[in-house]
Amino acid sequence: NLITSLAVHPSKSEIATTDTTGLMKCWSLVEITSALNNNEAVTTDSQYTWSCTFQSWRSNEAITMVRYGYDSSVYAVATINAINLFDANTHALVSTFASSPTREAIRFISFFDHSSLLLVVTPHSLYTMDLLSKQVLWLLLVDVTKVAVNASGLTDRPLFAVTLHNTPETDSILILSPESSTPVASVTLNAHVEAMCWGKESIRSGRRVCLFCLTDRREIIKIVEGEAERVELVGDEVKKVTAFDEVFDLFAIRIIIDCPQEQEKAQCWAIYSIVTDFYTPNPDRMRDWISIPKSNGYESLHTTVVSNE
Repeated sequence: NLITSLAVHPSKSEIATTDTTGLMKCWSLVEITSALNNNEAVTTDSQYTWSCTFQSWRSNEAITMVRYGYDSSVYAVATINAINLFDANTHALVSTFASSPTREAIRFISFFDHSSLLLVVTPHSLYTMDLLSKQVLWLLLVDVTKVAVNASGLTDRPLFAVTLHNTPETDSILILSPESSTPVASVTLNAHVEAMCWGKESIRSGRRVCLFCLTDRREIIKIVEGEAERVELVGDEVKKVTAFDEVFDLFAIRIIIDCPQEQEKAQCWAIYSIVTDFYTPNPDRMRDWISIPKSNGYESLHTTVVSNE
């Protein structure tokens, strides 16, 4: 059976997959020697593998997409004609939302950080739905070809981008907020967008939030604050990153503490405070696995700091 969608759990080492038969599976990352390893996955890793921990037929038709909520408490499963909301811990059905207002097949869904809104895309429309009131907030009748959702907290408010075919030679990109159908920004390109994603510029360029687009003309277009800049790819040459400001880790230091278990968290944060008194931390590179340990029990603080040199 063909895999139709894959979703990554926001807070633990788990993924969900769906297929053309309506079957959904949840996979957890476990040690190969663990009793939880059911040998269903094929891996070349000598230590870890993916093990199926849950499976259920969620529909008698193909599932088009599965997505976890931002707080990982629920996940949504979209079929051609409906969206079902499930509890992520018990896998019990929470709510069912009938077919789209335009009675079209559902192609794409996405949650937003710290919001009860769900983005839904069909072949000829896009709209946001409030999962609490079960009401459609707004709807646009447009033919969407690509979607990119900023779901990683890069901006102060949730944003997403869609591409529309204007003419056989041009595409329009609309950047929107889930609360309004009025675009935050729009750009017309003399090319078709084949893929796009959200990211940030280099440190030298100011680390502004960008939308990166790959076009059918072998161009990468960077959209920043409503303006587009092009970087052409020449032939089949693979451009290597050589700019020094793109290298984050010059060397790594591991600090291991030996103390009573009840003092571990306090001492880790005390060491972090001492380090950041001498060096400037990069908050985008902070990883706190002390407050919320990984599912395999791993606990640590990761950070990247920069010196004046």
